[in-house]
Amino acid sequence: MNSKKRFNRAEIMAIEAPDYTKTWHPVKHGDVIDTMDMVLQAKGVGVISETYSIKNGGNNLFGTWVLDIEKDGKNIQLGFRNSISKNFAVGICAGTYVMVCSNMQFRGDYIEFRKHTSGLDHEELLSLGMRAFDQVLDQGNKAIEWHSSLNQFPLFGEQFKCATYDAMEMGILAPNHFNSFLDTYKAERDLTGDSSLFEFHGAITRMNRYLNLFTIDRRTRELSELCDRYKAIDIN
Repeated sequence: MNSKKRFNRAEIMAIEAPDYTKTWHPVKHGDVIDTMDMVLQAKGVGVISETYSIKNGGNNLFGTWVLDIEKDGKNIQLGFRNSISKNFAVGICAGTYVMVCSNMQFRGDYIEFRKHTSGLDHEELLSLGMRAFDQVLDQGNKAIEWHSSLNQFPLFGEQFKCATYDAMEMGILAPNHFNSFLDTYKAERDLTGDSSLFEFHGAITRMNRYLNLFTIDRRTRELSELCDRYKAIDIN
């Protein structure tokens, strides 16, 4: 099951949760998806596309939905995770999805719905999801503003080399993909006519777009931290 990078909704809905106890109430992945469906319907928000990855034999889920909320050429993307093996609480986060480049990125802390303890039922999950969505929407708007701000920071010569080396050292970019990265970076520059952190960020996220969502989540968060470091260098 885990040899695949991506799964469809039907495959995720078929995964059963273990029986719950007095102190632990695992929520089926399908119930989380149903809850998010209801939240978006109540908010009048549509879903353009959805993608899912799983780990640990189906125990851990990461899902992303590209929403029909667009700003500055980017769509807000909703990310949510769930575990039926006590690894983490139900949580959601926000990011951006750039349609023209087919790349995605997440930024911001997870908003934890609730740990899987007794008393967690469908009504409570829905109530928590409704409240969390407004926070996620704010996260998404901030992510779009942050992403757009990267074009204000030029990246030439030695700084580009250093940033690329740091990305490989941090495990954000695989060293054996270096040549492909240079080609992708050139494609990003051709789109914008510029050389900045914006194109650097876009090239790496495009390189990572076919990985499983757990890996994309980690890499894009670390990439955001790396970009912030180079923004600070530029300012100083």
